[in-house]
Amino acid sequence: CDLTNLKHLVINKGGLKTVNFDNDSILSNLESLDLSGNYLLALSFFQPLNLIELSLSENKNLNLTPNMFSGLNRLEILKLRAIKLDTSARPIDPTVFKGLDNLRILDLSRNSVQSIDPSVFSYTPKLERLDLSNNQLSNLNNEIFRHLVNIKYLNLGFNKIRSIEIPTFAYLENIETL
Repeated sequence: CDLTNLKHLVINKGGLKTVNFDNDSILSNLESLDLSGNYLLALSFFQPLNLIELSLSENKNLNLTPNMFSGLNRLEILKLRAIKLDTSARPIDPTVFKGLDNLRILDLSRNSVQSIDPSVFSYTPKLERLDLSNNQLSNLNNEIFRHLVNIKYLNLGFNKIRSIEIPTFAYLENIETL
């Protein structure tokens, strides 16, 4: 089957456990990939893909690994909603978003994120929308948004925020909605 002209692929709400993209010629024109609602444990991109949008939401066992998204340098939208990301057990690796220089929208809502190392966002210089709602964030230190100078929309709703250091939002020079 020739899939070289395929632009959008949806394989959601199934029983998918693993996916390996090791042949870039078959899916070379794929722009949108929705693998949400499966049972993915890991995902590997061995060859660069031209993806613009990737949804991995509701894969409750998905492990975010270092350099996981390398090879997706055109990616603009990444949805990681409700993947049971629990930073008390294991913090988000600072290199997980490495190579996502064009990422504009990141959804990390409905997880169990308690804290985020500011360097996690150092590889996403064009990020404009960040959804951290419905997590377990309790303290926002003054460096957490240090690398988010292009953020226009930031959702922190439904967290357990008890303290915010005064200069926390100082880096958000382009913020429109908070």
